Amino acid sequence: SVVQGGLLDAYNTQAPADKRCHPGTYIVGVNNKSDGVTSMIREMQSADKVTLRLAPRAEFSVDITKEVGSLLALNLHFLPGSNSLVVTEIGNGLIKEYNERAGDSDKVIKASDRIVEVNGHSGNAATLME
Repeated sequence: SVVQGGLLDAYNTQAPADKRCHPGTYIVGVNNKSDGVTSMIREMQSADKVTLRLAPRAEFSVDITKEVGSLLALNLHFLPGSNSLVVTEIGNGLIKEYNERAGDSDKVIKASDRIVEVNGHSGNAATLME
């Protein structure tokens, strides 16, 4: 959420409606750093000026059938207490094969996407990993 009286709230009061940051908006870069949540947090804490790259939340569902011995081949990251898994890398496996079949569709899974539900379960990121 946007903290009332905070810097982002002050920005939102001056920004055009289409440029405001709303709950559910993801921070995907800080001062041209987008190599992980930890480095972006460090940058926000240490920099005198912060430029955020934001992405709106856009959800889509993907059905992947795993067979014995098959791998999703995803590298994922999450912070304790978060409610999503961040895709950091896609290797050779079922997700890459799915993306190749999906083509240029809006349903291609890519690095920096967030997984918010797995097999009908949502909530704590650690639970999503199970």
